[in-house]
Amino acid sequence: MEIKKLQEKIENLREKAISFFSSAKIVCGEKVDEHGWPVRAKTASTFWDKLSEVLQDDSLDTQKTMLEAISLILPLLKASPILDKSDEKDIGRYAKKMRSALRLRKYKSWEIEVIHDEGSVLGVNPPGQSEDEPDHPDDASKTFFYCLEQLEGMLQLIEVAPIQISDGLITKNPNLHQLYRPNTAFIMMPIDQNNPELEDIYEVYKECFSKFGIKAIRADDIEHEDVITKKLSKR
Repeated sequence: MEIKKLQEKIENLREKAISFFSSAKIVCGEKVDEHGWPVRAKTASTFWDKLSEVLQDDSLDTQKTMLEAISLILPLLKASPILDKSDEKDIGRYAKKMRSALRLRKYKSWEIEVIHDEGSVLGVNPPGQSEDEPDHPDDASKTFFYCLEQLEGMLQLIEVAPIQISDGLITKNPNLHQLYRPNTAFIMMPIDQNNPELEDIYEVYKECFSKFGIKAIRADDIEHEDVITKKLSKR
């Protein structure tokens, strides 16, 4: 998927979210009463239940668009030399927050908690997550668009960095697959058939690379395949 198409998907998501939250705010009213006190919500679905079926369907449609955008970002993220596993976890957290926000609920998560007393470990509370609290559309929209902004920031990093996947590489350079052989390492080192130590070193390189499924080759190996001769003959 080209980044431009992904950007269009995210822009479509933004437009749908703006429309949904604007309508939801009107339906749910102010989040404080006439005395300035927060409106009490009895259940996690308090604000959601106030929405019409049409608005609920709009939310579900926006959730679907959001998940589609996330599914397009992940492969690009995994191929990016800048982003890593921590960014992948962040995307998962943003997706859950955005989904909860579109359901007018608060998403919360917590790490493992060690219970101790004066240096003695008494037990642990396991990590977890929940969305059992309602969230007014005004607050939910802030959460949603904050997460969307973070996703766009990641997309900018992906856009400026070389994408190390075949489709992305060939898109940036159509001749790349003709210039480089996949899973191959070119070893630059002195070549001297009369020096056996160099051959031993070369064999060590080859063995090491082979453990990772990579074929290590040297200039003389390429020459044996007539690659250099053919390239020179064309010039």
